[in-house]
Amino acid sequence: MVISSCEKDNEPEPIINWANLCQLEAVVTNTIIYGHTSEGVRGDIYFEGPITGDSINGYMTGIDYYLAREDKPDKVNAHAIIVTDDSALITVYITGFGYDDGTIQDDIVSFESGYSKYSWLNDAQLTGSGYNVTDSTFLINYYFAK
Repeated sequence: MVISSCEKDNEPEPIINWANLCQLEAVVTNTIIYGHTSEGVRGDIYFEGPITGDSINGYMTGIDYYLAREDKPDKVNAHAIIVTDDSALITVYITGFGYDDGTIQDDIVSFESGYSKYSWLNDAQLTGSGYNVTDSTFLINYYFAK
């Protein structure tokens, strides 16, 4: 996958070549709605599911501190943990947007680990995209910059 973006200060931004890192097939296990705030409806969405890929395999569990906004894309702010099949721990931070058509774009993604096999993730440039499969399931593909 190749992504390029708009020009900034008359200098074209570099083209980033993205490689597949892993895929999350998540199910929502609990939802807490706090109600309307000045920014929109706030809620906590608890999720979990298997992570599969060439580089990472395991299970992710987390909470999305979600903000549903009426006239703008919803805000994603998730914190999670991956327990890999080889028992390593990876902490996950995700900031992004959810759209009315069900698509999800995770713009800022951070995977960090103290386990040497996964330490390359600490400095990796990551992104994610996916969609809601149903009201209680979603699929996200994560990519790293080559």
